[in-house]
Amino acid sequence: MSVMRSGLILTLALGAACAPTSRQSNRTLRAVVPSEPGAVFLAEIVEPPPTIVQCPPARYPEAARQAGIRGEVVVELIVDTLGRPEPASVRAIESPHDSLSVAAQESVLGCTFVPGRVQNRPVRVLVHVPVKFEPK
Repeated sequence: MSVMRSGLILTLALGAACAPTSRQSNRTLRAVVPSEPGAVFLAEIVEPPPTIVQCPPARYPEAARQAGIRGEVVVELIVDTLGRPEPASVRAIESPHDSLSVAAQESVLGCTFVPGRVQNRPVRVLVHVPVKFEPK
């Protein structure tokens, strides 16, 4: 067997032996390596997680209000290291109606957060923000 081939086999064996065996293991591994450029962490594993400083009120679409559509939209987004939502990451993952999804996403883009931290360094964090729509 050639040296290059045996090196490849050893690399594959070590990679398999060191690979995380569960989703939780992968989360822990990523939390220990905050220097990965562009790494995105889950809110459950950062300490402290991002917290909302302020958020503008969501605009309740008039057509939805008149139709009696109400409920909660859950918006998923990445909070950057400065505490701002990354616009390309904002998406509704639960919603009673598309018009409420759009309004919730617009509102969340205006939020500011205290960024999440790992080993006392600000990191990008994936969070879920609930936005409620109730007629007044």
